[in-house]
Amino acid sequence: MKKFLLPLLTLIPLVLIALMIFGFSAQTGEQSDQTSNSIVYWIIGKIDTSHMNAREFEDLEYFVIHGVRKTAHFLEYAAFGFFLVLHLKTYLRKKPWLFALIIAFLYGLCDEIHQLFVSERAMQFSDVCIDFAGAACGIALLCLIAHFVTRLRRRSMRNSE
Repeated sequence: MKKFLLPLLTLIPLVLIALMIFGFSAQTGEQSDQTSNSIVYWIIGKIDTSHMNAREFEDLEYFVIHGVRKTAHFLEYAAFGFFLVLHLKTYLRKKPWLFALIIAFLYGLCDEIHQLFVSERAMQFSDVCIDFAGAACGIALLCLIAHFVTRLRRRSMRNSE
């Protein structure tokens, strides 16, 4: 039962994150802007802009929009990479992180290609790079956690002997 349950439990969050990424990617440019802008204007609302002229405000707005969008790419792929390597660890004993990196890169590339077919959207190779960096960080985080858990288990086993 454990042999079947663990892969299923690790697959569920992975599929949900992949669907979330696809859902964001399928939004039209206008829908995507609305999603981002709710966060952007919340952030800008926390900044004192009373001393800014129109040009400075536009620059701030562009900077925050760009930052929110790229951070979202990074974080969603960090979660994707984390759960992807966690899932692959249930099947692969050697180098699941390498397969996870390759799959995450290909998923990010497909995600950007998909945007070529969505109204008011475009493929950006820089987003593929940001997606890959996020996935790599998520994968590295899981690998670090696994390393420390293994060390703690070994230490507790030595102490119990």
